[in-house]
Amino acid sequence: MRRNRMFVMKLGVPALALAAACDPVLPSQPTEAIVLCGSTCISGTDPSNTVSKTTGGVATYAWGTDELFPPAADPYGTDHRLTWTASTPDQILIAFDTDFSIPLPDPSCPGCSEPYNWSFVSLPGTGGQVEKKYNFASFQNGGVGFTTGHLMRVDRGACRSFVNWGFLFEQVKQKLDTAVGCAMQCAIGIGSAPHQINRTMVDIQPHFTGVHDDVEHGILLTATYQAESQYGVSDEVTINPVYTFGVDPATGRLGIEVAQLGVVTFNDVMKAKVEAALSTRFVEALRAFADPQAFPAEKMLKPIFSDKQASLASQQAFCFGKATVLKNGEIEAFNLLHSRLTQNGHPEPEATDVANLALSALEPRNFSCEATFGEPNSQCVIRSTYKRLYALPTLGVEAVHADRGEAALVALYQIFGGGSPPWATCEVPIKPAYPDGAVPRDSGSAPEMNVAEDECFPCP
Repeated sequence: MRRNRMFVMKLGVPALALAAACDPVLPSQPTEAIVLCGSTCISGTDPSNTVSKTTGGVATYAWGTDELFPPAADPYGTDHRLTWTASTPDQILIAFDTDFSIPLPDPSCPGCSEPYNWSFVSLPGTGGQVEKKYNFASFQNGGVGFTTGHLMRVDRGACRSFVNWGFLFEQVKQKLDTAVGCAMQCAIGIGSAPHQINRTMVDIQPHFTGVHDDVEHGILLTATYQAESQYGVSDEVTINPVYTFGVDPATGRLGIEVAQLGVVTFNDVMKAKVEAALSTRFVEALRAFADPQAFPAEKMLKPIFSDKQASLASQQAFCFGKATVLKNGEIEAFNLLHSRLTQNGHPEPEATDVANLALSALEPRNFSCEATFGEPNSQCVIRSTYKRLYALPTLGVEAVHADRGEAALVALYQIFGGGSPPWATCEVPIKPAYPDGAVPRDSGSAPEMNVAEDECFPCP
């Protein structure tokens, strides 16, 4: 019986051995100094060839090319030195050789963007001053870039989950082919003369947006599709969509905004249908597999049935109330948390203390209701929420669940995510060897794709 455990809400108790890798510390956010020293600054011939910024707090900041002059105006490939005093070891400072705060121009398509393999260097936070001397010496794809055109500070927090780029890019190609291929097939007309839909090229990479005091990240794509009949190529479509990832305030999970669509074709009907598919059907598919879930939705140990037709806010309030209210001497959310702890081998009184601590972190956004196959009603479930979301070079899409000093959130996400590493971890994330390199990209193969009629019904 757990009835007597609910009443001890020890909000000041740390997550004990469970959270040994992220013990709460007093929140301390000293001012950070970021200094970019250009080539003539390094040589001493022009000490003014430098730019500096100061900031503090847990937020993440980005600075674009316009703020990084004069060093950003140095000849491409010359030496720069980046110096930084970080607040905590959970942070990374990343320097790019181009400004990702605006779409990259594609000369063949005004208003579109084209992905490139941009270089980056990173400085891991240590709590003290760190510096790195570097240059972006090689041209990428024959393009001309900046020596340093963009600085971005990332605070990865204490607990996080992620989806790696390899998995994400492969899913993007599959879902993109279906969305665009079906839109083209529907524009031609299902049941008309058969058409083969072919993708002739695709290029995908992370996209980094944000100006001055906030950063949002996402993906940028370039692809070309052709519709071919027995008479030859009838239509060609080029797309350059950019999608921005952020935290949806209503759910605390992945939110996606369309930064641009960039659909180019001579067929106006096809253009409209492809744009609709990229802004609706593909966005929903992208949200489903790009969301770095730390754990699947968890049902209550005792089913709590809810109204699936109610608004999301009503579902959240209903489920939160039912799961966290004291009823017959028990709190259902506590029972679930405590059960997960004891299943993982945590003894008493630790399991009770940690479950109580995690219970205090729950909010309505953690809840929703979902239909279950074979059940006439929907059931309340608990879901994870995010504080911040990043598209990190070399790693993938990463969500931050808790910062240091947030013992209750740390306990909550270790309970649900600790059993499935590396997807959800609570540990010091930054190591001195955090790599430099190039922003990953996927220039995927272009196999023939014959979009079946049943895949495209009903037409978008």
